[in-house]
Amino acid sequence: MRVVLMLAMAGVVMLGGCQKVTQKNFHKVQDGMTYVQVKDILGEGQQTSGVGLNLPGLEANATVYEWRNKDTGEWILIGFVNDKVKYKQYTGPSDEKKQRMMSS
Repeated sequence: MRVVLMLAMAGVVMLGGCQKVTQKNFHKVQDGMTYVQVKDILGEGQQTSGVGLNLPGLEANATVYEWRNKDTGEWILIGFVNDKVKYKQYTGPSDEKKQRMMSS
C-alpha cells in the first residue's frame, strides 16, 4: 500500500511540472527576476548553456535554461545574466499536439 501511494504521489509531481510550462505562466516571468523566482513559477529548468566573463571591473555570468511540456509541445527558453532574467521566449503547442488536444 505504501509503495502504491508513493508511486501515485510521484506521478502527481511529474504531471505538475509539465503543467507549469504554459503561456499563462510564461507571462508571469518578468525581466530582472532571479532563477529561484522563475523556478517557483515554472519548476526546475534544464540548463542548456552558460558562460562567464571576468575582466578588470567587469564580471558577468550568462546562463540559458529551458522548460518543456512534452504533453502539449510548449517550450520556454529564458536567458539570465548575473542570475537576472534578460531574455525569454515562448513556443506554443505544435500543430499536431493542438489537434490532439482539441479532439480530446
